[in-house]
Formats: sequence, structure tokens, C-alpha cells
Amino acid sequence: MLLEGADYRRGVFRDDIGDRIAALSQQKPGAHIRLTLTPAAEGAHLRADIAVPESASRNNAAIYIALYENTLASQVKAGENRGKQLLHDFVVRELWGPVASGPAERSSVSQRIPLQSGWKAANLHVAAYVQDSTTGRTLQTLSLPYCPGVALEAKKAQP
Repeated sequence: MLLEGADYRRGVFRDDIGDRIAALSQQKPGAHIRLTLTPAAEGAHLRADIAVPESASRNNAAIYIALYENTLASQVKAGENRGKQLLHDFVVRELWGPVASGPAERSSVSQRIPLQSGWKAANLHVAAYVQDSTTGRTLQTLSLPYCPGVALEAKKAQP
């Protein structure tokens, strides 16, 4: 498992993942994200507006956008799980990036989000995250559901 861009290993006597995530959630974000999803022919159009307040972080900030699907299932045909049906969430269908944020405090990324046959639009979500490309540290993340025919907007508020 990765936590803050680094390999996370649980403790020998205690698993502190909950405490570590809670502590990270209290930190001031290194970037701010606003996502706007609007319907388009054969899919949707996503706009991600990014602000990186600290000038020292801007040149290393990289923006990624992922389209993922939940509630997928696979029927196992061999091995120890033969005959079982496994359920899968957060399966990345498309990944775009990295897109460099650049030296300006604000930047934006526009992406056409196609809807492929076999994908269930009701189970799709779009996620954007900004990461420090040198350290792997996540500066901010945000996701919203993919709702065909409905315009959506979300922004990450500061803690």
C-alpha cells in the first residue's frame, strides 16, 4: 500500500494506518482543486482548475485525472478461488497525466471523458489529484461521480 507516495508497512505490534490517515487529513493542503463535469456528445467534458499557493511547490506539481468504475465483478476459473465471484471497486478505466502545473499559481486541465461500451455510467467516478513529482507527496485529491446528462461541480475545501 502507498501512503503519501511511499511504501506503507504496518507496525509489528500495531497497525497505525487509521491514525496516519487522520493526521494527514488535518494537514493544510498543498493544492486546491475544482472539478467541473459537463455532458458532451458520447461522454462528458471535465475541467480541473488547480491552485498551488506555495511557489516552491509549483514547478514540481503534477496533475493526474483518473476515470474509475466501482462494483465490477469477475468469475474466477482456476486457483484457490476457483468458482468464486470477486467484486472490485476503484478500477481505473482511463488515466491522464502527468500534466505539469507550471510556475503560475493557477492552472487548468480540460479532458474529454469518453464512455466506452461495457462501462456502467452509474458506477463511474472521476478523480483528480495533484502530486509533487519529485517526492511523490500528494498535495490534494478530489473526486465526483460521473452522471451522464447532469452537470456537476466539486471543490475541495480547506480543513
